[in-house]
Amino acid sequence: MSGIRPKFWFAVCGTSLSLLLAIAEAWAQSSAPKAPAAPAGPKLAEEEFKNIQALKGIPAEQMIPSMQFIGASLGVECEFCHVEHAFEKDDKKPKVTARKMINMMMAINKDNFEGHREVTCYSCHHPARQKPRYRRQTSCSTSISPPSGGPRRSRKSPAGCKRER
Repeated sequence: MSGIRPKFWFAVCGTSLSLLLAIAEAWAQSSAPKAPAAPAGPKLAEEEFKNIQALKGIPAEQMIPSMQFIGASLGVECEFCHVEHAFEKDDKKPKVTARKMINMMMAINKDNFEGHREVTCYSCHHPARQKPRYRRQTSCSTSISPPSGGPRRSRKSPAGCKRER
């Protein structure tokens, strides 16, 4: 009977040790700090940059390319709308105007094109088209000269003005 007793204690100790290790592992897993959950999608512009108003909801990685497209469409540099080294400031009037225009453009696309981007800054603001399309009148004449240099058409002149021929 002396041979059974050591085998019994060996089995009891082994089982107890296995149970103890299983409990310790479960406790360690439950008390371990949980890793932060992975973000559901890409970081948004308003999470990455300061003072985002008109372009809320776009991915942060598209913010700089969007600004470059707007600048190229208008034929201007960043400093036209932004304070250098302080892009979040609203000190320049063109920035406030640009926000209004962006909201208008988004509304046009939403209302007329089912939200598809059909109208952009470039639709109206071609940098090459920034020159006046018609000859500026310097007198009270009402003749209009198209940019192609084609024939002139005249309208009735206001009272007191002579018509140019």
